[in-house]
Amino acid sequence: VLTVKRAWDGSVLAAHAANADIYTPRTLTVTRGALGTTAAAMSAGDDVYRWDPPGPVRELTVAEALTSLLQGQSGYARVVGSGEAQREASGRGLRDLRESVYTSHGRKARTRAV
Repeated sequence: VLTVKRAWDGSVLAAHAANADIYTPRTLTVTRGALGTTAAAMSAGDDVYRWDPPGPVRELTVAEALTSLLQGQSGYARVVGSGEAQREASGRGLRDLRESVYTSHGRKARTRAV
């Protein structure tokens, strides 16, 4: 669902029919061959798709980032907080989340020989 506000941000108020094409002046820069991907040829006007990670994978990524930040702030101690709010950080929730994401989205068949 797309909601269009006409005459917004300097645009001209114009009538249009239902299901009419609407164009917006936006620029998207695509970096080809980033992070180990193949640099495929593209032409102007080609469709570009955005990949959103599944919910549990995104949740794990955020949890890992927060854990890293909090551990760095606490000097990598096993406690979180200070004073009356100080408590031991076990990391069990993060471990459970890692296992859950690996079970649902991990590449189990991928093996390498040494």
